[in-house]
Amino acid sequence: MRHGWQVSNPAPWRAQRLAAQGLSTKADDEASYVELFRRLQPVSPVANSYPGSPPRLEHRVDGPAGEDGRLADELRASHRLIKGRFFGGRVSYVHVEDLPLYTAACRRPLRVINELHAKILRAFEVSGPLSPRQLREQTGLAHRPLMAAVNRLEEAFLVCEDQTDDAWDRPLHLFEREWPAAWTAMTDAVEARRQVLLRWAHCNVRVSVEGAASSTGWPQREMRQLLARLSEEGHLQPIEATADPGYTVPVDARDHRQVPQAVRVLHRDDPLVRPLLPQLQRTYGKEVEVLKYLLIDDDVAGIVCGHWRIKPHDVDDILIADPDTARARREEILAAVTSAYPSPERQILQYAGEPL
Repeated sequence: MRHGWQVSNPAPWRAQRLAAQGLSTKADDEASYVELFRRLQPVSPVANSYPGSPPRLEHRVDGPAGEDGRLADELRASHRLIKGRFFGGRVSYVHVEDLPLYTAACRRPLRVINELHAKILRAFEVSGPLSPRQLREQTGLAHRPLMAAVNRLEEAFLVCEDQTDDAWDRPLHLFEREWPAAWTAMTDAVEARRQVLLRWAHCNVRVSVEGAASSTGWPQREMRQLLARLSEEGHLQPIEATADPGYTVPVDARDHRQVPQAVRVLHRDDPLVRPLLPQLQRTYGKEVEVLKYLLIDDDVAGIVCGHWRIKPHDVDDILIADPDTARARREEILAAVTSAYPSPERQILQYAGEPL
């Protein structure tokens, strides 16, 4: 039932998740933005955006803090947001104070430094920071194999990017020289992952092994062990009768806070969407090409379909899981998607399988 601009009596855990994600109480100054960023990190740029794009906390920033991309640019320009390859090697950012923890948790060590890796590392040792263009000239390597090797060195946190703006030809450094404290601060990867996973669980409230693996890129077996350990320590509570081992942070069942009624368009790597990707794929099918996801009130309950291109591209269809919601919220959903894909460059061709 709808009550003005609020949805009354949502499931307490959903309301708590929305609040933890910053989607019901927005950041309205730099301090609250930084606090939210550190809660949700690593934070990615919008999926399929250009190289050098800032990390984004879409729909989570209001008031004097202004547009979240601008604020992120200011913070990375002052080296407070640091770019790296964290969860599953995906490009994202963490706050500089948390860099040691996330370095220890996310590092993918190289068992063997091959000749190509050694040649790149020697170039940095001799010349210091180099842009990709300068590194290509220094090593004589072709662009594609060179950058593939650099990306792997980034995942091992042997090399890092100094991405302080949207420049594509950004400097690359030896991580140990650029961030010596992060290099030496934490060496226990298991304990680092336990701490990171606990932070992640508090932002998602209800979690599963599958969702943890989807978010972090870490093996399901390890996620199963770490979540069970957090449950044994009393940080999480097991959820009974679930096929995939599920857990929840303590939730006050008497908490009946209202949820703002809204339809929001989210990208694939949004902190709320990423854990739900396997479940969403089962709901809508693996063959569907998804451009964006729809957060309807307090649940990711729809998808925007189409084939992504660098040039403007149309929306092929909008699919909503619940037919009643699709009918009742049709105009609101269409308005939200149109805002994300404005005409005349883009068109919405269908809604719920019906031509527009």
